[in-house]
Amino acid sequence: MKKSIITQKIIAKSFKDLMQSNAYHQISVSDIMQVAKIRRQTFYNYFQNQEELLSWIFENDFAELINDNLDYYGWQKELLLLLRYLDENQIFIKKFLLLIKILNTFSLFNGKICLIKCFLTKKISLTIIGQT
Repeated sequence: MKKSIITQKIIAKSFKDLMQSNAYHQISVSDIMQVAKIRRQTFYNYFQNQEELLSWIFENDFAELINDNLDYYGWQKELLLLLRYLDENQIFIKKFLLLIKILNTFSLFNGKICLIKCFLTKKISLTIIGQT
């Protein structure tokens, strides 16, 4: 794994950890980077702001769950992995969805949500009719 991806994952995990016990508006870039134990300026090497970090987390987490595992595990196991992810991250996800509503930024994520839903639906359908 590239060092840049590792750094982004550390930043994302630190942010998700902070979201477990803090409201979004109470978390600063300095807070995130202090938890990550990385200098503050490094954040801006990867993300313009916290909204971009949120978008990256959404894209990265679901891309890993779906794209990286679906062909390997099949849709049944993939669905279990997705449900496990949702269970393990439920506080973050609830705050994330509330934040999207508050910031009125659903349009930023709507296309990505539709792509994930369409991709899973297609894979499940193809598996059921025996084309995979």
